[in-house]
Amino acid sequence: MQGINEQQAEVYLSRNEEMYHRYLNGATLEQIGDEYQLTKQRVWQIIRRCKLGDGDYYEAPVREREKKQEIEELDLSADEATAHISGWLESKGVKQIRKKVEGERVLATGEKEST
Repeated sequence: MQGINEQQAEVYLSRNEEMYHRYLNGATLEQIGDEYQLTKQRVWQIIRRCKLGDGDYYEAPVREREKKQEIEELDLSADEATAHISGWLESKGVKQIRKKVEGERVLATGEKEST
């Protein structure tokens, strides 16, 4: 918890859990942001980390490091590593950005679709 003390971390942890539960119960990012005076983008960042940490905002970086280490130990190709990470993110319900490359859309899994 770089940059904040434990008391602040507890306050944010509680707030983030509340936000995550509101999201799971159907509140939109905008509604949550309005309630907590945060931007929709910041709410999305918090929700994403809560998803990766199975509801715990501060657990997400730990899980991400573990997943990165797991992939390094598997000695996968870049495409295989991308597919592995994409599968993990999908299993956590985290949406991924797709990018367009020269007339093709490249999915986060590395698969290509003609456009």
